[in-house]
Amino acid sequence: MSDDVQVTKVKRELSPRDNLKSALSLAYASLAPVEKIEQDIEHTQQTVYEHILQKEKLRAFLIGLAAVAVIVYIFFSNFFAAVIVGVIGGAIGVKIADSRFDVHKTLPRYQNNDAAVKQDLEKIQTLQQKHDGLIANTGYQRAVDFVPTKYRHSADVSWLFTYLDDGRADTLKEAINIYEQELHNWRMEQMQQQIIDTTQQAALDAEAARIAAQNAEVNSAAAMYNSFWR
Repeated sequence: MSDDVQVTKVKRELSPRDNLKSALSLAYASLAPVEKIEQDIEHTQQTVYEHILQKEKLRAFLIGLAAVAVIVYIFFSNFFAAVIVGVIGGAIGVKIADSRFDVHKTLPRYQNNDAAVKQDLEKIQTLQQKHDGLIANTGYQRAVDFVPTKYRHSADVSWLFTYLDDGRADTLKEAINIYEQELHNWRMEQMQQQIIDTTQQAALDAEAARIAAQNAEVNSAAAMYNSFWR
């Protein structure tokens, strides 16, 4: 018996649930690398953001320091005061730069003049090309197309596989229904825990206020007693 015939026989012997498990395994194996690349892109973008922001903060600090220090020195002719007030001006400049920072507007100033930014942008471009190539592949599309778009994430697919594997579901629809129910239960538990935490905190605050008021009364009474016997 040839290998092709053996493979065909095995496939025929698999139950619909086992076939679905195999399909979900393939979907997981296809989604995970794509998501890893997306995480790498996001991380690199954040690195670029932080790098440029720090540069802009330093630039704003130096401009604020110089401008304020010069003005103070012109009016008061005191170098020490000019430096102290200049530092305050620089700190204010940093606050303003941080609140108004827009990486998209600032990026053109750095993308060709900053080696670190240029290197990270090239890395992002390479990762993006790899990402686009993976999701455009027909094998990838066949592997994930049967999974509803909402659940095309490796973590979701992993849970759907688990429900089939432990026998709680026999079809994709059943697995999704179980998954949604468990997500709902988890959200409700989180809400209940938040309510409990809030209630406990309120009770602690009320008790602390009561004790503080009680102590204030005791202290007030003690003060009156002491003043009476003086």
